[in-house]
Amino acid sequence: MTKILYVINRNPFRGHGNEVWMKFRSLWPEKVRPEDIIMTRWPGHARDIAARSKGYDVIASFGGDGTASDVLSGIMDHKEPRPALAIFPGGTTNLMTYNLGIRSIEDGIELLRQGYTRFFDIMRVDCRVNGRPSHKYSFLACNAGFAAISYRMLGPWMEHFFGSRLARYLRAIMGIVMYRPTHVTMRYDGQEYSGYTKAVLIGNAEWILEDDLPATPVMGFDDGELNVTIIPAQTKLRDFSNISKVAVGRNIKEKGVLYFPAKQSEIKSNPPTGLAIDGEFYGTTPATITLCPRAIKVVSAKM
Repeated sequence: MTKILYVINRNPFRGHGNEVWMKFRSLWPEKVRPEDIIMTRWPGHARDIAARSKGYDVIASFGGDGTASDVLSGIMDHKEPRPALAIFPGGTTNLMTYNLGIRSIEDGIELLRQGYTRFFDIMRVDCRVNGRPSHKYSFLACNAGFAAISYRMLGPWMEHFFGSRLARYLRAIMGIVMYRPTHVTMRYDGQEYSGYTKAVLIGNAEWILEDDLPATPVMGFDDGELNVTIIPAQTKLRDFSNISKVAVGRNIKEKGVLYFPAKQSEIKSNPPTGLAIDGEFYGTTPATITLCPRAIKVVSAKM
């Protein structure tokens, strides 16, 4: 029998983690032992829980993308063989489950019941947190620049009140208005970029937004590459003219925007700029983003 640890964020910023958990309990056919259920109590607690767990085949995350990202990092803190990751959508945004083909709690239960898993590429992000070296793992993307800063200021509450599409536009607008471009030096696979920069996006795949808009060109979670987009500093007038493309990541064909594949990227900026990892603000530059090929086993739909 598969041994599962259940990590539940009961209230992922007005999400519905507890509702998802209660529905799971009502539909899951197997008995769940109380000692296999842990509720998170503080930011980052899910990572600690996953990292310290022993003897489990699967660690299941109930919450939003932030909870799932923390569980992912906790699993990667394990020595091999590592448990598999299962994700159930219970946050204000659930891009991870959306990209895994899990649209509902019933989808997640069926996949967990079948025991179907795949190995996925992920990213390791080494950066600075409160001036000290730190690291975290990413399933979807790492942003540096205005997107990370605007997310820190405006937070996940925007999705709750305005919905994901409008929230993205509002963040893009606020980022353009408030963020001062920094001078960025970026080294990637033996090459170098240097210049004043609005944002850097390093993505793991063609992660799809919840309204079926692609945020990056077609790539796979297991193709052995990361895709990098660099948005250089431009006039605010030009930024606003391209706001619809910036908000959904469709500006890669705009003049001056760079897009290329890479396996490792080093970002330095003056002054240091913030990072967002899988939609959560986490640390600052300097940062090194490294591909970890087929590093995590995930309960997923067949793709």
